[in-house]
Formats: sequence, C-alpha cells, structure tokens
Amino acid sequence: MTAQTQIDQKKEAFRLFEEGRYQESLQICTGLPAADRDAAVEVLVATNLYYTGKPGDAEVCFRDLLQKMPESSYVHSYLGKILEERGDEGAIVEYAAAVHLDPTNQ
Repeated sequence: MTAQTQIDQKKEAFRLFEEGRYQESLQICTGLPAADRDAAVEVLVATNLYYTGKPGDAEVCFRDLLQKMPESSYVHSYLGKILEERGDEGAIVEYAAAVHLDPTNQ
C-alpha cells in the first residue's frame, strides 16, 4: 500500500464518519496496517465503535488512548459518555477532566 493510498483511505474514513456511516468508516480504519494507524485514526476507531453500538469495545479503546493521550479532552469526554450510559459514577471524573483540559468542551 502506497503512502498516498493510505492518506486517501484515512480521508475517506473521516468523510464517512462525518456522513454518519460509522460502520463503513470503521472497516476502513481497521483495514489499515497497524503501523499506519496514527492517533487520529485510533480515536476514530474508538468513536466509530461507540456509534456502532459497541460501548464495551469503545471503552477499551478509549482507555488505551488515555495511556497515550492523557491530555485529550475528547477522549475523556467520550469515556465519560460511555460510563454515564451504564450508570457508572466514574463518568463525573471523566467529564470533569475533559472540561479541565478544554473549558469549551461542555
């Protein structure tokens, strides 16, 4: 796979996500070689998992991402959403972290 092909596939995955075509976006992301999955693609995988009704898998991905990106308001906020949906009070901590990191993330 050429570098340009990989860039094109990443752009397509993001375009599909923006259109709400989460499963198709997820398929492209997971089809990329692991070495070519940058942080943005890993976040996209986790977010696609969330929107395709796989909160458990999404949680695992977001928790892994927190190890790599502890300063990501986006990651904290999505983890908060997942925890809130299952009634886990840890959601409050995640939402607070998200707002602390980015006060505009309400």
